[in-house]
Amino acid sequence: MNTLLEIVCRKGIRHNEKITELKEFLNKNIKIPIDKELFKSALSIEDAVDIRKDMVYLILHYCIEHDSAISEKKEKLSFQDVMKILDETVNRFITPQYFYFYKLINFQDQSSKNTLLHQAVISNNTEAIEALLKHGANSLIRNKEDKMPLDLAQEEKTREALIKYMQDQAKSKKESARCNSLIGIIPGVFLGIGLGVGSALVPSMTIILCTLAVSALVAGIAVGVAIYFLSQDYKQAKSIEEAVNPQLSSVKYEKTVDNKAVLG
Repeated sequence: MNTLLEIVCRKGIRHNEKITELKEFLNKNIKIPIDKELFKSALSIEDAVDIRKDMVYLILHYCIEHDSAISEKKEKLSFQDVMKILDETVNRFITPQYFYFYKLINFQDQSSKNTLLHQAVISNNTEAIEALLKHGANSLIRNKEDKMPLDLAQEEKTREALIKYMQDQAKSKKESARCNSLIGIIPGVFLGIGLGVGSALVPSMTIILCTLAVSALVAGIAVGVAIYFLSQDYKQAKSIEEAVNPQLSSVKYEKTVDNKAVLG
């Protein structure tokens, strides 16, 4: 029987045939070995980029659905471990790293248009949900039925975990936007301080330099605020919050009703 690595590395085979062979192998429902060599081989294929994404998607999809990845030493791997291996492989062999990694984990299946996060929610795999969102998975992507992952969360435990990790992601993106906004503020602050010091050294130009210092500070702050609110991270954070807030209200309402039913 061919191993997973042999299937991935096989040359002279069409895209569809390789994907079919990979699916047939995975359908045997066995524990699959995951290491950097596997992902490196999948990402190094000199073919259409989609086949690389297809193969990585199928492997990760299987790990999420069956929770059955193992190491070279036959030790069980968590999905967090699998994502770490993929991340390290991409960082070592792929350029630009972040852009390609983001594309990989947000790849959509051709038939259902589900992402890996959709599958994690369907499988009620809260560990995979956490790992994917921490690695930058987009929780707002819609599948063929126009549903986001949050729309597919049926079990209470899964929905609460997804909401929590989406909130964490939104908070992280806001912090990133805040850090980027300092790029605009810091030069203005330094320029303002410099002009303020200059006004003390040159008394005859005190009014002019003080005016310029205030203007530099105000301009710096204005640029920083603009960078913050117009940044992609901030916009994504707001979109995540807009998706989560109605669900939070629903959860609170359901818990209130349940508590009343118990007390009644």
